Amino acid sequence: MLAGMNALLALAPTRAGIGVLVALALAGGVAEAGELIYGNGESAGARQYNVACAQCHGIDGKGRTALEVSEELKVPIPKVDLTRIKTRYGRFPREYLFHVIAGDGQGGEGHSVMPHWQDVFEGETEGGEAGRRLAAARIAQIIDYIQSFQVEEGPEVITPE
Repeated sequence: MLAGMNALLALAPTRAGIGVLVALALAGGVAEAGELIYGNGESAGARQYNVACAQCHGIDGKGRTALEVSEELKVPIPKVDLTRIKTRYGRFPREYLFHVIAGDGQGGEGHSVMPHWQDVFEGETEGGEAGRRLAAARIAQIIDYIQSFQVEEGPEVITPE
């Protein structure tokens, strides 16, 4: 299982090579990593999500209210329902989500409040090429997990703040 992921990680020896890894990961090439299961039954993607995303987006992905998060973190944060991404975009936009989560400025919108997780995850390693590759793999695991809880029925409901 890990052999496939390690082979993909080896494809990104430089910053430019990250693009190759991102393309493969977003096409499902690193999906094996999201299938890793810990002793408590939690997938690697769920674990990454619970550590990095749940504080603002909620354990269920439906988002915490802006007031809850704002009072706790002392910054205004819009409520974002991650369970409706596929409905909102008409497809599941893996590449877009990668850029938004990574915080590399290619996500289009100004997600200034959300941490740049590529930098955060790289900072938890010894850095260098391996750090960049591991950070990209962790983001891919989060995306796999978010995709697993998409709601496909019914129109998107936007609740006023």
